Amino acid sequence: MTSHRDRAVAIAEQIALDAAMAHLHVEIEVQDTIHDCALINVSFGGDGFLVEVSARTDDVHVLDPSDVDMSVTDLSRYVITRASIAGQP
Repeated sequence: MTSHRDRAVAIAEQIALDAAMAHLHVEIEVQDTIHDCALINVSFGGDGFLVEVSARTDDVHVLDPSDVDMSVTDLSRYVITRASIAGQP
């Protein structure tokens, strides 16, 4: 069984790859597991947000001004959109 942290690391690597393919600089840090989940800190251009990841569900929980659950594919699109809006080169 995959741990929360292992799943978060895999998702963080996918986000980094997708952002790089879009020519965007995104800083990603996987934080220690808390409250039965792992956290991914995503930052770019002075902006950012946290993502809660659990090994028990396919979706992730984005902690941004309004909390929202989304798929990992949607998360990558969300990161690219947010980073683009933040004025990435």
